[in-house]
Amino acid sequence: MAELNAAAASLQATKTTTITADQLADLQNKIGDLQGKLGELQGEVGRKQGELGREQGRLGEQQGRLGTEQGRLGAEQGRLARDADVKIKSLIDESLKQGKAKPVQ
Repeated sequence: MAELNAAAASLQATKTTTITADQLADLQNKIGDLQGKLGELQGEVGRKQGELGREQGRLGEQQGRLGTEQGRLGAEQGRLARDADVKIKSLIDESLKQGKAKPVQ
């Protein structure tokens, strides 16, 4: 980039004179080199974006599996809580019927 800026400054300095074909060709070569480097960088950015997209896809898949497992565990916790509630109420009712416990007011 510095070379291109130097070439542009040189052209500005010779504004009142005619530039030679060699000077113009040199400038065009430098611009071409820069465009090639820019193309390489854009290709690299595209490749990295592709890699990132694949990684995000894998992460999304893992998050989906985790969500499914969390849902299954939540359902199991709910079932266990309902079963425990039924058993506790049954024990309390049985204890009250047998006189082993008294109602609390």
